[in-house]
Amino acid sequence: MTVRITKPEINIREKLTELQGLAVEPIETPSFRANIASNQLITDATYTLYNMQNVHWDNYNGFNSSDASYIIPHSGVYLITFMQWWNSKPEGSSIMRIYVDGTAVTSEYHLTGQGSTMASTSVLSLSAGQKVQMYVFQNSGANQYIDNNNLNNGLSITKIA
Repeated sequence: MTVRITKPEINIREKLTELQGLAVEPIETPSFRANIASNQLITDATYTLYNMQNVHWDNYNGFNSSDASYIIPHSGVYLITFMQWWNSKPEGSSIMRIYVDGTAVTSEYHLTGQGSTMASTSVLSLSAGQKVQMYVFQNSGANQYIDNNNLNNGLSITKIA
């Protein structure tokens, strides 16, 4: 038995001419960065929502100012970084937590002193529509303030895969 297969001929020049007329838009990677707009009070021994309001960029409009959250626009793997600077804080521990849909999914613990910076980096697999928020905890024995210096504070979320 003999089987004969034929393929239709394709004129490459014709196909290229056809494709030149199509507008191709680049796919932008979801990315977001925001920080607090003024010094924020963090009550002693209480997890407090990081009240970011000053948006630096948000190319998919995922920021929700009513609850200081970012809504994931596309499913994928995201790099989440957070940094804070204590205005004036005596020794004690500090904890930063990332919450997804109201549940803590990561926790970064530090012993911090006066004028110290605390940073956290996480890589999470997230689904479109999930809500991401940042919470801060400190137990210095008194209420403390996070300084709103833009260079030392902020939450950044970027899709990496």
